[in-house]
Amino acid sequence: MIQAVLSDAEEKRLTDEAVKMWLDELQDLAYDAEDILDGFGTQALESKLMAKNQDSTGQVLSFIPASLNPNAIMSNYSMGSKIKDITSRLEQLCQDRIELGLQRIAGGASSPTAAAHQRPPSSSVPTERE
Repeated sequence: MIQAVLSDAEEKRLTDEAVKMWLDELQDLAYDAEDILDGFGTQALESKLMAKNQDSTGQVLSFIPASLNPNAIMSNYSMGSKIKDITSRLEQLCQDRIELGLQRIAGGASSPTAAAHQRPPSSSVPTERE
């Protein structure tokens, strides 16, 4: 559905400045959401490394879950706040889409304009199948 709406927006952005601004805001939102996902990936990797380190050193405090670490708690709070912000911005963009009259175009994912404007991955964190 998103790709179909983007196809309509790509066609209209050349003649409608408001649609161009909407696309720019949507792109910013996508990058911010990807940053959050990268943060989760980094946090998960750090947790794995810490657990592995605790197992290898046999620390006495290894029975305390890593999630009770004050840094982890603050990080989770910060991530939750960022997710709420992303959700709010996405809801606003959905409302703006309706006000701009952007429609779903059937087969939009295969249009040449949509294919030319696909954003390359920006993450340096390797993806895992898990």
